[in-house]
Amino acid sequence: MYRLREMPPTRHLEFIHSPLHTVKAAQSIPTHGVAIRAAIFRTIDENPHLLVLQRASTDSMPNRWEFPGGGVDDQDGSIKDALYREIREETGLTATWIVQEVGNGQRWQNRRNEECLCITFVVEVEEVELMERSIHAITNAAPTGDEGGDATRKFPDSHRVETQAIPASTTTTTTRQDELASVPVKLSAAEHQRYLWLSEDEIRERCGGGRERLEFTSEDTRECMLQAFAVQKEVIAARKTI
Repeated sequence: MYRLREMPPTRHLEFIHSPLHTVKAAQSIPTHGVAIRAAIFRTIDENPHLLVLQRASTDSMPNRWEFPGGGVDDQDGSIKDALYREIREETGLTATWIVQEVGNGQRWQNRRNEECLCITFVVEVEEVELMERSIHAITNAAPTGDEGGDATRKFPDSHRVETQAIPASTTTTTTRQDELASVPVKLSAAEHQRYLWLSEDEIRERCGGGRERLEFTSEDTRECMLQAFAVQKEVIAARKTI
């Protein structure tokens, strides 16, 4: 996306460059494990949609919906490294920027009653960034002069890809779900079986695009998703000031 000169007030994120043992030692409560989650958004007509994954039917909490994410390992160089790794493993997407933390972390106790911490971040990924730049270029492109017109997209030098011609009519005929599906999400079958891009209302109402009833891994997870939308709306508003 476009990097912002001014962001909404946020906590300092220096800790994302620290390894697991440093983050655990900095906690006021003895902490056994740290998990991280990614709020990845795809915005269409200024309406953000959040990527959520459905857990595999053979896994714990089967068929429930959650953020991409997982545990930080001792082998991870930093919290950031762990977050980027989990995004890549669970979605096939390439993280490019940690925008902001969502809330102040969530705590829970595992089966051995050990204290754990989960931290959620709004994260931008390369595949969405390129797609949205492409759509922006198509929307604002002038016709080439051919009958019916067409638009040609070309990414900036920093993201060189082969130029691709796209009919101008694409922008008027593509449905919301078509645009959402154009982001190449690749799930890890051992962990997740489906994915959806959900609007804030769909998460609030626990109802997917096909009126499917959605069960989340916890109510705290759903509330955190709604908090992530509030952060993303601030990001969208900040872009307008650039």
